Amino acid sequence: MDEEFEPTSESIIDGNLFLIEHPLVETHLAILRDRTTPHGEYRQALKAITNCLTYEAVGLFPPPSLQREVRTPSGEKTEVKSIMSENVCLVAINRSGLLMAATVDNMFPKAPFGRFSIRRVVPGMKYDQKNSAFPEQLDAYQCFVFDATVASGRTAAAALQAIKKERGHSLKGVIFICVAISKSGYEALQIEYSEVPIIAASIDEAEYRKEYVNPGIGAAGSRIYESRLFVDEV
Repeated sequence: MDEEFEPTSESIIDGNLFLIEHPLVETHLAILRDRTTPHGEYRQALKAITNCLTYEAVGLFPPPSLQREVRTPSGEKTEVKSIMSENVCLVAINRSGLLMAATVDNMFPKAPFGRFSIRRVVPGMKYDQKNSAFPEQLDAYQCFVFDATVASGRTAAAALQAIKKERGHSLKGVIFICVAISKSGYEALQIEYSEVPIIAASIDEAEYRKEYVNPGIGAAGSRIYESRLFVDEV
């Protein structure tokens, strides 16, 4: 992308981390944190908070837009401006990212999808297999990357590395959106990916069993698909 890539709002918390504090975000985050939340309500809360975070992300880093003239129902002509959604790519990381990216599809109806997944082997939490698929000429798109949580930062780093390779070793125009990120996960991403803005609802104190943030929102992918409810069942 040739356009300057600078935030339009002064809401930086630390470096490239943008913590979104809003009553609606806090309400949906409370539902996600509650271990008694049923799966259906959990999915709806994740969708709602994704809309809120993406709304803020687009305000901070507006995608390319097109200005044109239209005729209104009253017959008058007026200038309007619209996001060129065909210049946006929605990238999903694992199961929770798929739901998040699909949630904002209506915001960007012409946007192609990309995906990155990593299969984890238990015990040992070692990464076994990575899979990714991206549209051609990924560097021509502004990319919004979605994952519900960032714990150690290893999955997020692996995804960003795959995106960087696909974009000709550039991460300009890439924005990472998550619900919760651990302090250690954020610090880990700063080592190699400090140029990527991170939009989050919460920065949590620590990791839990290495792969979950604490207090966090649980194993999001499992809570979405009703396969496992609590982190302590891992």
